[in-house]
Amino acid sequence: MHIADRLREKATVPVIAAELGRSPSTISREIRRNRTLGTGKKWFYRPYASQARAEGRRPRP
Repeated sequence: MHIADRLREKATVPVIAAELGRSPSTISREIRRNRTLGTGKKWFYRPYASQARAEGRRPRP
């Protein structure tokens, strides 16, 4: 949720990356992989869909 919240606040990718202790390329890739085209042809990051996909990729016991 941190990424989505900070994007709504117009924070830049390098700032978000520094806050999370990650590389800006990692944050950028996360945003790019988990975005959707909304109304008005504007992209939105979807944190809940992102989490669901990550859980689906987890190895099963």
